[in-house]
Amino acid sequence: MSHSFSFSALSRRSLLKKTLSALAMAALFPLAARPAMAAEGRNILIVYYSWSGNTRELAKLLQARLNADMVELQPVTPYPSGYNACVDLARKERDENIFPAIRPVDVDVARYSVILVGSPNWWGTWAGPVRTFLRDHATAGKMVLPFGTHGGGGRQNMPSDLAKLCPSARTGEGLFLRGGEASPSRVENWLKEAGLI
Repeated sequence: MSHSFSFSALSRRSLLKKTLSALAMAALFPLAARPAMAAEGRNILIVYYSWSGNTRELAKLLQARLNADMVELQPVTPYPSGYNACVDLARKERDENIFPAIRPVDVDVARYSVILVGSPNWWGTWAGPVRTFLRDHATAGKMVLPFGTHGGGGRQNMPSDLAKLCPSARTGEGLFLRGGEASPSRVENWLKEAGLI
């Protein structure tokens, strides 16, 4: 669909604003990638792990807006329900580069060209089940965008660690919100910035 603009109707300021916005989007996502993502529609998969429920809440908001397929990762051995015991185990997994076993995922990852990967921030990086999923599933050539929740630490190493886990995928900075602060408007804004809607 083509758009025509009446330059006489636009003030210089609004024209400059629109131009800068378009340039910013072009810098974030190559021109060739944006139409493909928009055309893919249901060709988006959301994969996440949630211990407390915060990341699950964010994943559900993303799914509702995108109408995407979604998978919640489940470790074979559940993490301890106590906070201190859980963070101790998460730290051990990070420090010793342990990839915990996860239950089989009933989805053909090859069918999707965009994967949104979600996790709580555990010690500055991804929860073990997400690392296991990314290690075990081919992501080459796909757009893999991160999202997650945290208790105040922000995104930390999660985007750079994602790029290491998916070296042949296109990755980005993603959406990271403090636990309990997920909202439809914040999801909407990020999806627009990412070129997914």
